[in-house]
Amino acid sequence: MLIVMPREEGHFKSYFEFIQYASTTCTSYVIVKQKKCLFSLKSFLKLLESTKGHREVLFLHGEIQFLLAILLRLFKPRKKVKIIFYYGLIDQQSLFKKYFSNALILTLKTLNVLMFQLELDPTLFTHLTCRFVTPLKDPYIHTFSKNTGEDCTIRTPPTRFLVAGFLDSRKCIPQILEALEQYSDIITPAVPELVLLGEESLEIQEYLNTKINDKKVRIISKNYRFDDEELIYEFNNTDIVMAIYRNHHGSSGIVINSIAHHKPVLFIPKGILKAFQYQLCISQLPSEATSSEILKNIVKLSDSYPSQYSNANRLNFLAGRSPEEFATRLLSQ
Repeated sequence: MLIVMPREEGHFKSYFEFIQYASTTCTSYVIVKQKKCLFSLKSFLKLLESTKGHREVLFLHGEIQFLLAILLRLFKPRKKVKIIFYYGLIDQQSLFKKYFSNALILTLKTLNVLMFQLELDPTLFTHLTCRFVTPLKDPYIHTFSKNTGEDCTIRTPPTRFLVAGFLDSRKCIPQILEALEQYSDIITPAVPELVLLGEESLEIQEYLNTKINDKKVRIISKNYRFDDEELIYEFNNTDIVMAIYRNHHGSSGIVINSIAHHKPVLFIPKGILKAFQYQLCISQLPSEATSSEILKNIVKLSDSYPSQYSNANRLNFLAGRSPEEFATRLLSQ
């Protein structure tokens, strides 16, 4: 099998490793970079060359790779083609987007392209999606303890906060930092720590340079690609994981792995993450990515909501999310 990835970092590499470990045939990957879903002849020729010797091709990012999948099926009709979607098939408010999604599903179905939807919640997707697209649970990356028996509690007051992943403007770091600066006044003389784990965009680096002398928050910047061991270490040592993303409607590996490590996590419940909130029975989360909303939820989480979610809801949420089940689902179709 050939795995087609838009980039190497993040969950794409983890997905490849899960599939490679579970597959009985030779599995390799190719990076095909694109600007959104725009067609690139150079990218398509690279893809055609890479498919030699592979009977199956799996596209890991359907929202920007669907055109490549369609063209590959037309030019290489004997290849088995699979594609994973994250958020593009969510039932949109826009009538045009809804019609486009339905037309895309029917086109891929006609071409016999196997479609998967990460976190296919029936309340978020159209009838066509639920009928023709195979549901796929987003997996946790690390093993975890199931027998804790305890609910998700928090140290009071929480002082160590974690933002992990590729750190760009979508991760709302300025808003988080501003909220923590205000939070510092509440918990003085304690000083909150913000751990930034992962490669930073140039924009974020420039912003952090303006905060070098910040006295209210201790900023720990780890501007590099991290391994699983370091992420596990930070999960174990943080009080609250901050997964505040701007304009995000898909799943979140950081949220899922925070739950696996039994950590409180703040995220904006929109799209698929709204379904996560419902499954975990979390009552209080930020409604938007503003410093005031983030601060309000930090305070409520530490004062009024010492148990963010129960262990029973946690285990139900994590059921079926193992890397083995994820890979088996993809390989068995």
